[in-house]
Amino acid sequence: MNEIQDKSLIDPLQFLQIGQDSNAGKRFPIKTSQISANIDGTRTEIVLQQYHNRLFIIVTQTGKLGTLISATCDEENTFNIQTLLGKRDDNTLNLYARQLTQVLWAGGNHRPLLLALSLKDDSPNRVYIAKVANLILKIKTW
Repeated sequence: MNEIQDKSLIDPLQFLQIGQDSNAGKRFPIKTSQISANIDGTRTEIVLQQYHNRLFIIVTQTGKLGTLISATCDEENTFNIQTLLGKRDDNTLNLYARQLTQVLWAGGNHRPLLLALSLKDDSPNRVYIAKVANLILKIKTW
């Protein structure tokens, strides 16, 4: 019998379909979508999970979660970016978090963001983050 006894060892992403909502099968109680794309020669995975009070976005080029960042915006366009875990004082990741927050706010998401960013190249690139933002808007769950 090769059945896994400890269900906590099951990879939660194995049930996701690329670009589709995993809620269709009622396996996961939150709206989830995923997309993979080759951006500037690097495979980039994006996963969105919509909770009732927050949007969790994973952007990874390494297959890992990387740095966790909390990002919010209010009606006056005041942004609050805070690194929770990982590379602190990384200006590039803070810039990416702010740009993603701004684009998603304009796109209709007014929930706080929890971002997990793991990028191979940590030099600022506005074109790259714009491509990531466009992919997120393609699979948005709100």
